[in-house]
Amino acid sequence: LMSAVQRHPHPSVQQSAAKTLAKLIQVCSERKASPVDKIVGNLVKLLCADPTHTPEVKQGPEQTWPPPLPADDDEVAPSVAAIGRTREEDAADETLAEGTLARTGAEYAMEALATQFGPELLVKVPKLWQLMANGLAAQGAASSDPAAALAHTKSIVDSMQVVRTLSGHVTGEAR
Repeated sequence: LMSAVQRHPHPSVQQSAAKTLAKLIQVCSERKASPVDKIVGNLVKLLCADPTHTPEVKQGPEQTWPPPLPADDDEVAPSVAAIGRTREEDAADETLAEGTLARTGAEYAMEALATQFGPELLVKVPKLWQLMANGLAAQGAASSDPAAALAHTKSIVDSMQVVRTLSGHVTGEAR
């Protein structure tokens, strides 16, 4: 299911896998030993996998947001636009496409979770609340350790992506 959510190029398959995954999470949330935390953690990672929607947190002044847009190749035939491209550029495009697929699938999954659990989403799936709130509530940004500050910044970005994604789908008390 996670593979279909992450990699399948057809949105209808991703949506179906996301709905089934939400049902699986609902069943597993009733168990003591549950994979729900790991599944939700992986969904958040997928949600943040698209560098065109999630800022990349880097150490140093090279961080820019929004990322620069690619050159407009719409006016150039695709075969001509590909001339002179390096393997690294092709790999970067492929990575962007994979990130976009993963993000889209994760958005479908978050929407399916909100629909499946309704107003009890954050109660029944506490890991989701933890991933949203901890990054925003933590006080690690003032740390003198650059690695800790970087990790804190990344958790804030991840938290904001989850909030952004769920904000249009949660209902009732979950808001």
